[in-house]
Amino acid sequence: MCTVIYAETDAYAETLAQFYRQGLDVEAVKNMMHSFGVNTDGKSNAMVEGSQNAFMTHTAIGTPDTCYKQLTGLMRTCELDGVMLIFPDYITGLKIFGDRILPKLREEFA
Repeated sequence: MCTVIYAETDAYAETLAQFYRQGLDVEAVKNMMHSFGVNTDGKSNAMVEGSQNAFMTHTAIGTPDTCYKQLTGLMRTCELDGVMLIFPDYITGLKIFGDRILPKLREEFA
């Protein structure tokens, strides 16, 4: 999974990501982790650390071109054939992805 946060500049995209991080409901995340059978009290592992990130996924943050580069790197490094994407604004994010990133990914991985 990968959360994708676009903006017209990399700096503004990072500002948006920080805004989303500030809205993290820590207790809700702890409760979710407990429902998975993960005790977050005093323990540290990849899942507990990821839960403190707000996104709990890999993130691609920046302009569509920057996000394309980050997604390409993820897919190459992890040898992925595909990835599930999460967008803060799903309809807008999906449209931008389809218009500006997907064609490049198809060309890159054809």
